[in-house]
Amino acid sequence: MATTEAMKRKRTKNDRKFDRILKAEEEGRIRKSKMSRSVQKMFQNRLAVIGLMVFGGILLTCLLAPLIAAYDPVAPDLRSINQPPSLQHIFGTDKLGRDVFTRTLYGGRLVAVITWCLLLWSHFG
Repeated sequence: MATTEAMKRKRTKNDRKFDRILKAEEEGRIRKSKMSRSVQKMFQNRLAVIGLMVFGGILLTCLLAPLIAAYDPVAPDLRSINQPPSLQHIFGTDKLGRDVFTRTLYGGRLVAVITWCLLLWSHFG
């Protein structure tokens, strides 16, 4: 019963377009792409590519936190309590004098590790 309903369904413009693409691929007029169409579509969108680059930059910065950060994320500095943002402390300091930028980078590292662990656990677990 479900197959007869699907056969009676009116074909949309996209259905016909994808049928033409499939037929052209089968006839060899166009080559099959190694990337999925959704990935190709994403890379054609400028805002998506810019967003991906920004996200990659933030992720790379967080992963390279020990090389970038000039301060220890947990060591208090009582001479630098509650300082506003400056050239020395880009995001300022907290109530214990710790550099907020350094703590943000190390927090991003922790989030990235937890995300990958959960991703792998949900996939293989």
